Amino acid sequence: KVIKMDADDLLFLIPPPDYMHLNCPVCYEILLRDPHLVSCCGQHYCGKCITSLLEAGHSCPLCKSEVFQSIVDKNHGRALSSLKVYCTRKEKGCTWEGELGKLIRHTSAYGDCEYSLVPCTHQCGVIMVRSSLKTHESICLKRPTTCQYCNHYVSTYVEVTITHYNQCPEVELLCVNRCGKSIKRKNLSKHSSTTCPLKVVKCEYVHCGCRWTGRQKDSVNHMKTGSIDHSRIITLYFTKQLQKQQEISNSLSKELKKQGDEIKLLKETVKKHDQRIKSVSGELSKSKKKLAQLTAQVSYKASHNKLLMTSSHVSENVHCDDEEQRPDTSLSSSLLPTFG
Repeated sequence: KVIKMDADDLLFLIPPPDYMHLNCPVCYEILLRDPHLVSCCGQHYCGKCITSLLEAGHSCPLCKSEVFQSIVDKNHGRALSSLKVYCTRKEKGCTWEGELGKLIRHTSAYGDCEYSLVPCTHQCGVIMVRSSLKTHESICLKRPTTCQYCNHYVSTYVEVTITHYNQCPEVELLCVNRCGKSIKRKNLSKHSSTTCPLKVVKCEYVHCGCRWTGRQKDSVNHMKTGSIDHSRIITLYFTKQLQKQQEISNSLSKELKKQGDEIKLLKETVKKHDQRIKSVSGELSKSKKKLAQLTAQVSYKASHNKLLMTSSHVSENVHCDDEEQRPDTSLSSSLLPTFG
């Protein structure tokens, strides 16, 4: 990789000779890698620039010669690389000195120059000198951080301290009742609603009518000092309850009596219906018997009539047969011969 800087930015221990070409005259990059020597004027160019010029058919930028050739001059690259220089950040305090070819590594983000600009390794976007990087990274908002309460959740510092701390069940919080105790978030709800001495509670006899409301720590004293009032309240409460029970009992008795009368009336109605059903059943039985008798009579008469009709038909047939068998005397007489 070449250094993109002007030769005037370099601080040489021993100044190089004037004839030594340090920068490409086209792109002004230091000629440490792939330097090319042209045949026309002996100038050095970087390989990228001279190749582009030749392919485009341009003349030499310095001597304007239209016909020339170029060759790789590795000796020139080695000569430049071996030049002794100070770090370009010497004025800021860097004491490094060495060969020009090693200046690249020294001043890069991966080098060892304490005054090189390097990005934060936690990718927060900050770029600063290496000498201050450790201090920044120790307080960087994106540095890896483990939750100090659960010792399990790991993320960036800002995410852990702002987002996770508002959810972590192991974080201790002050009781919402302001009793002064710090309780883990996972136990806070149970503490506030059960064991907290400053929890607001009602009297044990609230169902009896006691209207006292106060802190849980004061409930014991209330029960002691209010025992007489509680006895009166409880007595009154149970007296009212007994009255209500008696009223309910009386109401139920009336309702039972009413239902009993209704049941009695229903039984009588059912009895009447049963009697009516029996009467109708008897009449229906008689009707069936009478219907059976009528059916039998009709059947008998039909059979008798059929028999009479059959007998009459037979008699008529016999009479017809007798008539056919009797001789016709008139015909016979007519056929007899006559004598005169």
